[in-house]
Amino acid sequence: MAEKDPAESGRRLHVTTLLVASRRALDNALSELGFAEDDDRIVEHDGRLAFLTCSHEEDCDDMFALISELSSRGESWELQSRIDAEAGRAIYQSFARYRPVEAVDAAVEDEPEPDTPESPLHDVETAEGLAALKRILKRIEPADAFATIRAGRDGRATGLRAERGHLDPEMQLERWDATAKVTYDRALWNELVSLRFLEANAHVAIVGPVGVGKTFLAHALGHIACRRGRSALALRSDQLLKTLKHARLDNTHEQELRKLLAVELLIIDDFGLDALDATESRDAYEIFTERHRAGSIVVTSNRGPDEWLATFADPVRAQSAIDRFTSNAYDLVVDGESYRKRLKPGLKAGQKGAA
Repeated sequence: MAEKDPAESGRRLHVTTLLVASRRALDNALSELGFAEDDDRIVEHDGRLAFLTCSHEEDCDDMFALISELSSRGESWELQSRIDAEAGRAIYQSFARYRPVEAVDAAVEDEPEPDTPESPLHDVETAEGLAALKRILKRIEPADAFATIRAGRDGRATGLRAERGHLDPEMQLERWDATAKVTYDRALWNELVSLRFLEANAHVAIVGPVGVGKTFLAHALGHIACRRGRSALALRSDQLLKTLKHARLDNTHEQELRKLLAVELLIIDDFGLDALDATESRDAYEIFTERHRAGSIVVTSNRGPDEWLATFADPVRAQSAIDRFTSNAYDLVVDGESYRKRLKPGLKAGQKGAA
């Protein structure tokens, strides 16, 4: 027996609707979060794009991930609660809205305060209901509205950013073993964790012998950036340069290079291990020069920047690229015993092996 339509059965279907005015803003946010281009929850509504969700937990997580991403980009959005009632009628109530500061400061008409602090439901099929809803929307304080729904709900957005950035989920700051016998400048590390270097488009060189946790610390910075709504991408130096070299063969080099230049925090792991050929030297030069004071780079290496010069095929390009990097970089030197043995799998405390 076929199920009855909610309107026919007398039940009301409650739907939360996220409205976004800009197609570009929505497409960019959806792309960053890894949503499918043909996601059927995206529809046209009232002249704006709408992302619809019901009460399913996964859908709610998707919606809040999208809200977090849009807000971190300074894009406008509005949340409405829609109730599909009988005879095809829909009742809407807007309960949160976020707009950039410049939009919030725009002048609005002076209107009398409502008699009740409660926001009534409004039937947008009537001119009176629509006008009343618009009056209420003008009074919403974006910061307050966003604070009421954002807390604790941006975990999925952070996870997606970290996954897309190839960050190791095990290499997060809270999982660092503080008893590790490694040494580094703790005051400098605390400064780096603040991400002020990222705000200033400065760089970081994490240098030390093999196995002391350089990659862990670099990925930890990437995770912190993702939690704060910033984009990060972590790649091994040999993988990065190999990808760019192969991209020249299928005419996608510019596209691949733009990805490396567009991300806010680029992490290059194990730089300077091998000598670079002419093509790799040119690509490394472009990355360092194009991101100079335009985007941050974290480089890990078991060689100091003064030793990188010898790995380039072109000493002139090498000098130019390395000078730009070192003149705007923090140097975190890590030394001590190997940290990798602390990452080895093993039995947890209290766990017994098989009999």
